[in-house]
Amino acid sequence: MSTEVDEIKKRIDIVELIGQYLKLQKAGRNYKALCPFHSEKTPSFNVSPELQIFKCFGCQKGGDVFSFYQEIEGVDFPQAVKDLAQRAGVELKSSGFDARRNQQHQILLQINEASLKFFVYLLEKHPIGEQARQYLNQRQLKPETIKLFELGYAPNSWNSLGNYLLKKSFNLPEIISAGLVSPGKVKPGWYDRFRGRLIFPLRDQQGKLIGFAGRILKKDSQEAKYVNTPETPLFSKSHFLYGLHLSKVAIKTARQAVVVEGQFDLITPFQAGTTNIVASGGTAFTSQQLIMLKRYADEILIAFDADAAGNQASWRGIQLAKEQGLEVKVVSIGQGKDPDDFARSDPSGWKQAVTQAEPVYDFYFRSVTKNLDLNKAADKRQTGQKLLPIIANIPDHIEQDHYLKKLAQILNITDEVARQSLIQTKNKGAARATQNLIPDREQNTKHAKQEYLLSLLLLLPWEITKEGIKELEEADFSKEEAKTILTQLKQLEQENRSSLDLADLRAKLGERELSYFEKLALNPLPIEELEINKQRIELRKALGLVKRDYLQQQLHQISQNILQAERNLNSEQAEQERERAKSIKAKIVKYAKNQ
Repeated sequence: MSTEVDEIKKRIDIVELIGQYLKLQKAGRNYKALCPFHSEKTPSFNVSPELQIFKCFGCQKGGDVFSFYQEIEGVDFPQAVKDLAQRAGVELKSSGFDARRNQQHQILLQINEASLKFFVYLLEKHPIGEQARQYLNQRQLKPETIKLFELGYAPNSWNSLGNYLLKKSFNLPEIISAGLVSPGKVKPGWYDRFRGRLIFPLRDQQGKLIGFAGRILKKDSQEAKYVNTPETPLFSKSHFLYGLHLSKVAIKTARQAVVVEGQFDLITPFQAGTTNIVASGGTAFTSQQLIMLKRYADEILIAFDADAAGNQASWRGIQLAKEQGLEVKVVSIGQGKDPDDFARSDPSGWKQAVTQAEPVYDFYFRSVTKNLDLNKAADKRQTGQKLLPIIANIPDHIEQDHYLKKLAQILNITDEVARQSLIQTKNKGAARATQNLIPDREQNTKHAKQEYLLSLLLLLPWEITKEGIKELEEADFSKEEAKTILTQLKQLEQENRSSLDLADLRAKLGERELSYFEKLALNPLPIEELEINKQRIELRKALGLVKRDYLQQQLHQISQNILQAERNLNSEQAEQERERAKSIKAKIVKYAKNQ
């Protein structure tokens, strides 16, 4: 397997693979992007084409092509190897591990299907499901809709489902692994996860039953309104979109997907005729879900709840979608409504709202100005403060100009004033980005200064790096890993290399230095945006700080030596140490001028 894994790594370029999911930007030796694994505004996700690795300095996720594929697709390592081998054209030999894994997945799928039959039977035919049947009737769901979405009912019992599955010859560890029962202290030592709830089966885009969601029916209950299957070998909430197995054909045909939050927010509009629809399963819309949608759609229509939480979710969803390069519109929903209420009370109005979904930036304008009086200077200023950063991030220049003029019009200011304000906003954003990424050279710890300097040596053009290497010694650095990396850099400089090959340098390092080196080589420095003389100045500043730290340390030791010599009445040695101190102070002054 290790030979096959190595061959896959050789054939798949990490920049090409990640570029299929993210919009990568060249950043010196590396590439950068907004991280798909956590929400951020400033790119902290970095990819090294030379080392074939990635790292996010925001959420700390990192690794190789397999690590990225596992995270972005929500699969385990064996599945990642299998999928990437197919991409790379590498033939895999089957292993006992793969067979065991496939067998485990098949058992869990069988447990889920057996459980669904139990839930559906109780809802459709058993007297115990009467409360759930009345509830669905009140929500005006048709029998064919209930059947299509395979809704069921979990009885308000501690162990009914568990006992049913045990009688079907499944064993308890398997049932627990499927997330359907939970371990407990009271006999029989476990209890059903879903109790007294309407059940929604969760099928992936291929139609495999990977889990369940349950909605509480009892009014005024202190329990959570919704409960989902926990993370299992089959189910990962962040990689799942409810209803996609039923709507993917309609989405692909329209190249458009309506995105809602919950199960009923999908089911009722689906019944009303909106079949190109998926649910995120809550307000936490993830990049992985959007990547799934990109396979079917070019445009998404966000239709989250009209309350405050739903509005915040819309903003987050829009940000993530734009990061993925999707066109975004927003469906306007009446105050206090959600898609379920809207589609049930006014099906034609719902369809019209979907048809008339407004472009995302018009939504931003309307949301920001809704409760403001634009005749007041303070409200004008607040509008500009909120909308200018949004306009500054519009990638298309024509579209950006359109909304800048729109802002000037609603604020009753000239286009020139609006344009100058936009330039100031962009400059502030660039300054903040640089401030966040370049260490505070005076305040950071000694180790942070040394790491920053080493990152500069690895990432700057080789002609600049060689200038810095000549002045540095191993003693300038505290960590043994740093000393080793500097030694190897000096060796390459002495060999008169025309350029620095990071992969070649990595091969010369031992296991202890590797993780430290990779962290340095992926450091998200903004210096690649500076012209070469400013890069040289930045290196001189960083080098000066590290040298001064070491010289100050030497100076402190010399002071101790002088005191000791004076105690021993050794005036000659004391004078020699004072001369050394003068020399070192002169060097400190020299390096201080670089700051």
